[in-house]
Amino acid sequence: MLGLGIATGALLPMVSASEVSRAVFQRLDTTDGLSGKSVAVVLQDREGQIWFGTSSGLDHFDGRTIRALRHDGQGDPSRDLKGISVTALCEDESGAIWIGTRAGGLRLLDASRKRLQRVDGLGSASTGAEGDEGRRRRFDEIDCVATDADGAVWVGTRGGLLRFEVGSASRAEPPRASVEIDGAWVRTLFRSADDSLWIGTDGGDLYRLQRGEQQAALIDSFSTAVTALASHHDGELWVGTSGGGVQHFGRRAGGDGWMREPLHTSGHVDGVARSGGQVVAMPREITALPSDWRGDLWAGTLRAVFHWCRSEGRVELIEHDACDPTSLAGN
Repeated sequence: MLGLGIATGALLPMVSASEVSRAVFQRLDTTDGLSGKSVAVVLQDREGQIWFGTSSGLDHFDGRTIRALRHDGQGDPSRDLKGISVTALCEDESGAIWIGTRAGGLRLLDASRKRLQRVDGLGSASTGAEGDEGRRRRFDEIDCVATDADGAVWVGTRGGLLRFEVGSASRAEPPRASVEIDGAWVRTLFRSADDSLWIGTDGGDLYRLQRGEQQAALIDSFSTAVTALASHHDGELWVGTSGGGVQHFGRRAGGDGWMREPLHTSGHVDGVARSGGQVVAMPREITALPSDWRGDLWAGTLRAVFHWCRSEGRVELIEHDACDPTSLAGN
């Protein structure tokens, strides 16, 4: 099953490997126990459990029941996520879940799922104790979290990029400034098959940090924000943007540098055919870009989901149908 959180509630398409166009959606919303009206991020942990980051907290879904995570049972309200917008989720090698929030900083849920703690000191990483208060606050606004091949945890914030060394108990040591992306709003992080960390910023810059390196290399710059990244084992990279659609990166002949091109589908440039033959424009604003085990690409947008079947070189459009209650919900 593939889960995509889109705008309102959570939507779980039950996808047949042979016929994506017949995907049936079950809608989950606040009446089913979701803590918020919108879902920004979905994580499936190593035990197969589903976690929803909503506009009002973090929810756990075991396939039948949705339960909001409130606090660690020790009565400390500062550790509570109730009413806090959760924007990023990442499970580290120990099984702990790192939780990024909008203006609520970084939280850590241990592998036993019994202790939730706040990670303090984010802003002091680059600004110092006497640094700019406004920038320190921007470090509490988190857009993405990812792990690297060495087990470290990277946190993309509106104030820059931070790195945490993870100890045996998954306790975060004081973060330190990382690579040369000082002050950039980091929108997305992605670890590729070659263990490179890819970094996309709101300013449209795309960086690559190779394993063992201390400084990221600028690969390309876009006129709009880089919002999502995906790759496959063949080394190709897909970049979702806030106004330029999906871009494809491949290695130049001989492996010297990268070559960018827009997504082309089924003979239509930046277009996809609905059932019946009508061609609709490919979306320009991409909000999510996961790939599945087949290597197919899924582009989440504000109004629909686009599924690119790589083996057949075609894109299928999944959108709301007012006559079908099992279709993707409308916004």
